[in-house]
Amino acid sequence: MLARLLVCGDKSQDVDAIVGLLGQESYQVEVSLQPFDALQKLATSNFNALILSVRAGDSAWLTVISLINTLHAGLPLIVVTDDASLETERAARKGRIFYYLMKPIEEPELKIVVKDAIRKSRSIG
Repeated sequence: MLARLLVCGDKSQDVDAIVGLLGQESYQVEVSLQPFDALQKLATSNFNALILSVRAGDSAWLTVISLINTLHAGLPLIVVTDDASLETERAARKGRIFYYLMKPIEEPELKIVVKDAIRKSRSIG
């Protein structure tokens, strides 16, 4: 069975870039550009991992992390950001994320992290 990924962020070119990096892999990928839409998709479908693109100064998605963890405990969350601030990293890690990636994303690293997240998801559930 193909692994299912939800790739989220409010900037379509960032989300598209992540989807493009994963394009060679055999995943079912859904995209969400709004926090509420992402929560709706999570409520109606099962995913093996969530990849969240967070831009500098974007607190909306960081706020959603704790809610996702509450509603979907065990879902691996991978945060991708261009924000090098310690506050953003602390806020993301406080939400019990699986992995924190800084942009620019290295394709091999992303693929390894996603495979590890899927493995974790399948071992839990």
